[in-house]
Amino acid sequence: MASDNKYAYYFRGRDVAIVEYHDGAWKSPQTTIASGLQFEYSKLPDTPTSESSALDVSESLANALIYYFKAMMAEQEEKLQEREYYYALFLKWAHMDRDNRIKAVRRVTPLFSSAANIRATK
Repeated sequence: MASDNKYAYYFRGRDVAIVEYHDGAWKSPQTTIASGLQFEYSKLPDTPTSESSALDVSESLANALIYYFKAMMAEQEEKLQEREYYYALFLKWAHMDRDNRIKAVRRVTPLFSSAANIRATK
């Protein structure tokens, strides 16, 4: 028999909390979960250990990060025009990184020389 209980989870730091919808609010589970739980997750990227650690990002995203940091430093120094300039560069590089990712199969149809000759003679 399927359970009508509603469960959810959330992360707090490295901990996972499981909650159950009970009496109109999300609370700690009040029932036993006999069939178990299944979580699907992906590994977090490696954390840099020092300022000189290399980040595993594309070149365009690395440029975007540099311009973002420059924009934030200019904002702290209250150089608003400089901040706007670097922030615009950040957005440009961030969008370029997003656009360079392959989202679907890209199909190329070759044009054969014989097909071009047939069209030219008609």
